[in-house]
Amino acid sequence: MRRNASHLSHTARWIYLTGMGSGNQRLSGCQRRLAGRNSTDCHLEWRADNRGLLTEDELEIAYGYSVKVMEHLVDFWYDKDMESINMWEHGRKTDNYRNKYRILGENLSLSMQMVNSYEHWVKAGYKEKSICGDYVEKLQKLPSHMYVPFAKGEYDRGLVIVRDGDHVWSLPFINGGQRMYDKDPYLPVPFQYQVLQGVPEYCHGQLIPQLWMEDGEVLMPVSYMSGIWTKEEDGAFTVGCHFDVLCRMGEGISVGGGKTADNLVDNSVAGNSEENQRPKRVEGITDEVSYEFYHGQIKRTDHFQVTEALGDRKIKKIRLVLLSFSEKPEVSGDQVTFANGILTGMTAEGVGDCHAFAALDDGSFGTPMGRLNTEVVWSREVAPQETEIETTWTIRYQV
Repeated sequence: MRRNASHLSHTARWIYLTGMGSGNQRLSGCQRRLAGRNSTDCHLEWRADNRGLLTEDELEIAYGYSVKVMEHLVDFWYDKDMESINMWEHGRKTDNYRNKYRILGENLSLSMQMVNSYEHWVKAGYKEKSICGDYVEKLQKLPSHMYVPFAKGEYDRGLVIVRDGDHVWSLPFINGGQRMYDKDPYLPVPFQYQVLQGVPEYCHGQLIPQLWMEDGEVLMPVSYMSGIWTKEEDGAFTVGCHFDVLCRMGEGISVGGGKTADNLVDNSVAGNSEENQRPKRVEGITDEVSYEFYHGQIKRTDHFQVTEALGDRKIKKIRLVLLSFSEKPEVSGDQVTFANGILTGMTAEGVGDCHAFAALDDGSFGTPMGRLNTEVVWSREVAPQETEIETTWTIRYQV
C-alpha cells in the first residue's frame, strides 16, 4: 500500500512516541505482544532507518532510546549462564511459534538488527555520541496522551498511549485478530512491561469482565467494538467504545488457584480457515466501556445491557481477574492491596469479593519479561432478573 509523506511523518512520530518511557527506570513499548525482545528491537531498527521523518529534538530522543535498547539487550535479554538471548527460561514465555527451537535464529537476527541500527546511526553522524544531556526533559515534554485511529467504520481499530511520570500505558483496540483475539496479550486492556502484562497463549481474561452463562459458555467484550471516543476533563483522559455484541471465548478460562474450568464449553479454534479463526459473535448483550486515566490510577467502567436477542439464555455469574507482578496481597471485600510492587492495589465493584492466589510456576503465568507473581479473582452470582449490570475497577500504581 502506498503512503504519502504526511502519513509517514505521522506514523513516524507515533512509533517513537509509543515506545519511550518518560524516565530511566524502564523501557516501555506499545507492542505488548508475545516476544518483548523483538518489539523493542523493531523500534530500534525502525528509528534508525527513518531519521529523515523526525525533527532534531525527535532525532535526539530516538537516538537516546536506541542506546537504551542496546543496553537493555546486554543487561536483560542476554543470559550469561546460557551464553544466549533468553526468551524462554526463568519465567519468561513467548507464544508457540517463537519457542526455544528458534534459539539460534533469534540470536542471529537480534545481532544483525543491532549491527544494522549501529551502522545507520554512524552514517547519521552519531558514532560514539553520548545521549543528549536533556534526554529526560525532552521526554517529559511529549504529549501526555494520544489516540491513533487505525480504521473507522462499522467496527473501529486504534491505539491509546498515555504517559504518567515514568509510565507509558498502551491500550489497543485491536478488534478481531484472527486466532489470537481471545488470548490475554491481545485484550483491550492498558498494559505496560513489568507492570501489567498478558500471558502468551493463555486466556486468564486479564481485567476484562467475564460473563459465565448457564449453558457453559463464557462471553466477554473483546471484539466488535465501535464508536471509539475520547475526552479530556478535570485532569483526566477518558476513552470509550460500544459493543453491540459480545464475543464467545475459545479455549476455556483459567480460574482461581491455577485450575481450569472443566465444565465450560470448549470453543477452541478448529481448522485453519479464516472463518474458523474469526471471533465468534454472540447477540443479546451489549456493553458500554470507558477507561479513565488519572495520575497514579486507571479506572474502567462497563455497563452491560441484556436484550431480547439473548432469548432464554441466562447469565450464571460474573467474574474478573487481575494478574500482577506485585507481591504480598491483602484482600478485604472487593479490594486488594500489595505490599511489594509497582502496582499497589485494585478495587472492583459489581463483581463480588476477591480472593488472592500465588501464581503457579507451571508456565501458565509466564510473560516475555518474567513470571507473574499474583492472581486475584472477583466473582459473584447473577440473579435471573438482572438485565443491567454495571461494573467498575480501579488500579493504583506507584508514580
